[in-house]
Amino acid sequence: MLADPIGEVEYDITEDDLAECWDFLRSTPDGLRVMRIHYWAGAAVGIFVSVLALLYSFAALRDPVVASATFVALSLTWAVAWHVRCRSMFRRTSAQLLNPRRRSALGRHRMAVDECGVHEVGPKREVRHRWSQVGGIYETRELLILPVGLDGEYIVPKRAFADPAAADKFRWSVERLRRAARAWDGPPCAK
Repeated sequence: MLADPIGEVEYDITEDDLAECWDFLRSTPDGLRVMRIHYWAGAAVGIFVSVLALLYSFAALRDPVVASATFVALSLTWAVAWHVRCRSMFRRTSAQLLNPRRRSALGRHRMAVDECGVHEVGPKREVRHRWSQVGGIYETRELLILPVGLDGEYIVPKRAFADPAAADKFRWSVERLRRAARAWDGPPCAK
């Protein structure tokens, strides 16, 4: 794990944890907000790429009609592709959470947080995310959920902590580290 973790926790992910995470993502305002952020972040990338294509085609061709047509075609192509990707991501996530044979997240996990980010070792993978990739920490009745990247989340059951105060301390540490990482302008953390 990490050489000097600020918070470290070891836990088992069960089917009930996955079901609660899924319920959170699809039925609560915070969960829907997380999914919307993932969706619109990708859409913003598509708009940026389309604008770059517009500028390039206008500079290269010097024809505003062709440049505009290129922009519209690229924007529509990106919008359709991104929407299809998000739908497939939604289906993949639901299949992973609802189909017992495809639940790769089940099993023993160990998570550590430090100034650089989150590091998790699970039964089938080892993952590290910097704080800039962590979209906050959300709390359900039984879980702490940390959305990361465009299509993932860390799930930490509260039963992994000795008492509710320890879970609150972990949640507080994550929030404090996220805020500090945004304000910190030192050299990047080592891999």
